[in-house]
Amino acid sequence: MKVAISILFILCFMNSAYSQTVMLQKVVPCMLTEFLVKQLKLHYDETISWTSKNNIDEDTYIDLFENTYTGTWTLIERKEKVACVLASGKKGLSI
Repeated sequence: MKVAISILFILCFMNSAYSQTVMLQKVVPCMLTEFLVKQLKLHYDETISWTSKNNIDEDTYIDLFENTYTGTWTLIERKEKVACVLASGKKGLSI
C-alpha cells in the first residue's frame, strides 16, 4: 500500500513538472513615471517601499508603492521616463 501511494505521489508531481507554459497578455495603463509617482502619493499616499532591476529586461525596474496605514499598494514597471501599473490592491499580506 505504501508503494502504491508513493508511486501515485511521484506521478502527480511528475505531471505538474511537464506543465505547459502560458503567456499572459493584458492591457496596462502607462504614463510618465514622474506623473504616476505624484498621483500615487496624492490620491493614495503611497510611497516606494521596494525596487528591483528586472531580470527579464535589464533596462526596466519593478517598484512597489505602499501605504502602510491604509494597506493600499501598487506594483509598477518602469523604463526610462515611462511607467506602467502592473497591479494594485488593498490589504496585502507579507509572507
